[in-house]
Amino acid sequence: MTDFFLPNGNFREVGKSAKYELISYHTDRTIEGDGLEFISPTSSLPESDTQGQLTLDMIGSTFSNAPTPAVDYVSRTVLEKEILALLRDERHSIVTMVGRGGIGKTSLAVTVLRELAEAGDFFATFWFSARDIDLLAEGPKLVKPGVLSTEDIAREYLSLVNGDWKSSGAASVVEYFAQSLRGKVWDEPVLFVFDNFETVRSPTELYNFIDTHVRLPNKVLLTSRSRDFKGDYPVNIAGMRREEFDELVASTARRMGIGLLLNERYQNELFDESDGHPYVAKILLGELARTKKVGSIERVMASKDDILAALFERTFNSISPAAQRVFLTACSWRSAVPRLALEGALLRPANERIDVEAALATLEQSSLIEIVRHHENGGDFVRVPLAALVFGQRKLRVNPLRGSIEDDSRLLQMFGATNRGDLHDGLDSRVVWMVREVARRESIGESITEPLAVLNYIARQYPPAFQRIAEFHSEAGRHPEAAAALMSLLEQEPGNKRCWLRLADAKRAAGDLAGELHALYEVTQLPEASMSEICHAAATLTRLYNKESGLEEVDRKRMTYDLIGQLTKRSATATATELSKLAWLHLHVGQAADARQCAEVGLEREPGNRYCLGLVQKLAA
Repeated sequence: MTDFFLPNGNFREVGKSAKYELISYHTDRTIEGDGLEFISPTSSLPESDTQGQLTLDMIGSTFSNAPTPAVDYVSRTVLEKEILALLRDERHSIVTMVGRGGIGKTSLAVTVLRELAEAGDFFATFWFSARDIDLLAEGPKLVKPGVLSTEDIAREYLSLVNGDWKSSGAASVVEYFAQSLRGKVWDEPVLFVFDNFETVRSPTELYNFIDTHVRLPNKVLLTSRSRDFKGDYPVNIAGMRREEFDELVASTARRMGIGLLLNERYQNELFDESDGHPYVAKILLGELARTKKVGSIERVMASKDDILAALFERTFNSISPAAQRVFLTACSWRSAVPRLALEGALLRPANERIDVEAALATLEQSSLIEIVRHHENGGDFVRVPLAALVFGQRKLRVNPLRGSIEDDSRLLQMFGATNRGDLHDGLDSRVVWMVREVARRESIGESITEPLAVLNYIARQYPPAFQRIAEFHSEAGRHPEAAAALMSLLEQEPGNKRCWLRLADAKRAAGDLAGELHALYEVTQLPEASMSEICHAAATLTRLYNKESGLEEVDRKRMTYDLIGQLTKRSATATATELSKLAWLHLHVGQAADARQCAEVGLEREPGNRYCLGLVQKLAA
């Protein structure tokens, strides 16, 4: 540390934020501090709307302290069925619902618990909430977490069951809770639910405690924005399906009295830009109700600093610096980007080396990004939902790595903008776009070293890109580089006949006669090689037989005998010209009688064939 700043007064509220002055007595420099944390009320915070009940009530045939379902809850049938099935099976003891803040994890869990309780699947369900912010229609509000540690949970559990931990033989309240997880307290299955698990003081430590002690048929359900542990069964809670989203919008609009302001175009935009996020949709509809005017959704989100902070700040601060770097790079341009392009840009030599793959996995688990997978068309795409994108762009403005991130962004922009509707085209169309942009930049004298490095990185993971790189070099007259790209592709796809033929063309253009022959010969080794392709290889071998081609004698003879064998197998249907190719191969290895026979058979099939006539005259001489 090189300097120290101390509070120096001048505290003031600015809109919804607050500022104060700090001063260094070492350098006399002053800076502004964020005073938002100091304007929270000093009185005890209210409890969350989703706090568990203080006592166990009977729901159906199940004891439960779970909160009641929200009145305006919209059923999410597919997710409800999936979670119900997981909680009813006999395999997964811990299930985690992972998703962005406000995506509906808690509401979904409460609804599922109500159905389980009414069906009597568990003897009891215990609800523990660590929520510290309620996302209300008017904005986020601070609330008092119900539990924050293993000890808090154990004490709340004891108060719910009126248990006497000493009489059970437990050495402490925590041990009594551990016995309950193991099934030593209840004879029937029990479900333990931990809401907003990421907010507890040590999530990984608490998870390890739960994982160590829980035993089937008891079950544990977690809801969390992030998942820094393994061993559970994760269920990703993404945005709502379109029919669910439309139902949510319709009910919210009726309640706010803005049904007449909605139209199909705005509703489509609302779904696309919110990514089906229920809380974001409610906030945007609330703004519409306030202004009575349909405006830019992105502009509205950009003005909601408190909401963006509530949705993403905690998650962003909890991820690694590498994951933050990757997230900000993905946010630097409003477009879905090929995953391999993002990796290639971040791993360029000018950047510090980071584990991009692990960072992307963390971001996906934290629901800060969406990875759209395309197995058929090659390559995954990384997409940042609008609310997270606006939050990330705000963070990027003050990030010290902004310059490097913008350099990465310029590379990504060379792949062209990719909207949601373009994703089905896959990676190849983006590579084509990038190659065209590289060619354009080269034509105006710009350096293409880094863009080509990114393309080569992509090609190592997605081999068809080597073909596009080869075409780029070939059109620029760089035939050795084109050949090198094609050979890299053939290392991955040795059975690609079309690529072998292109390699032969590139080798010939580069003056590499031995390389041309080798490529043509490799074509003849493929099951689908045609008679004309075998004859073409034979003719090329004959043309180079007595030239300084760089071909070793042993390789030349091996190819000759192999081609003789292949043409002989097909000689019954061969034309006179094709038989002349076979005759020349016989001549190269001193089999003059076989050569004469081929030429004579050729003349029987096509009297006057000039190639066979020439061979007969040569042999007669």
